Amino acid sequence: MINSNGKFQFTYGFMEARIWLPGRGRIINWPAFWADGQNWPQDGEIDVMYDGHPVGTVKSGVTSDPMYLILNNATTHRYGIPVQVPATMGVDHVRVWQHAG
Repeated sequence: MINSNGKFQFTYGFMEARIWLPGRGRIINWPAFWADGQNWPQDGEIDVMYDGHPVGTVKSGVTSDPMYLILNNATTHRYGIPVQVPATMGVDHVRVWQHAG
């Protein structure tokens, strides 16, 4: 896991990452790119998808609390999902644009 907690936070704006995951039709491990606040669940979290196709946008009820970035590639045997070894997640870049207003 890599996170920017205590190093970088942002409020409002846009975040993106270019991440490579091994593909065999489905993702077996639990890779993630997301943002979290200091007081979860009160200040929420932002979960991001990987395939370049937006699946939703939230514009109301958005937290005004600062969020920090998290990239992780967890593995689990939970829910009957086998662990794929080795677990691979390649990160080319992560970018954040903060709204100035």
